[in-house]
Amino acid sequence: MKTLLITFLLLSQTVSASHAHNDVSIHGMFVFGRSTIYLNHLPMFMPKHDQQAIFEATFDERGSEAYAKAGAFVTLVPEPMSLLELIHAPHDFYADLYDGHFERGGTKIAAHVLVHVVTVVHAHRIGAASPQADIEVGECRAHFITKAPDFDEITCGEVKIYREDTDLQ
Repeated sequence: MKTLLITFLLLSQTVSASHAHNDVSIHGMFVFGRSTIYLNHLPMFMPKHDQQAIFEATFDERGSEAYAKAGAFVTLVPEPMSLLELIHAPHDFYADLYDGHFERGGTKIAAHVLVHVVTVVHAHRIGAASPQADIEVGECRAHFITKAPDFDEITCGEVKIYREDTDLQ
């Protein structure tokens, strides 16, 4: 019985590590918050990107200065990495910051910024979770994404600061 349990544990770790390795990609994120910085993974309904994940983070000095001077809509393009690994074992990574959406004409405002992930605020696989209430993120809230068609939205007070539906359908 003990051998069976050890075999199961080793096998589950191997499968988990293999799955994490398979999701290595560029996982763009929307950046929001001022006193506390949050990163909202820009999800899609396809493997590698089908995770709703929100992180609390900090930037190195260059990144902090660039973010403080940027407009209201900032995105980040990290180096290729495993999103599942970041969710299960938060770690630092490097990214480029953009004033605006990096895929829609945004302007790069800082390159190779060190991003320190403080904590995972929320994470779930889209399509695998039952609908729930909005996710509290500091003084803001994020729409809980369930399954296609749906939308990704961040609201602070009564102001929608981010909404995306086109990439999610």
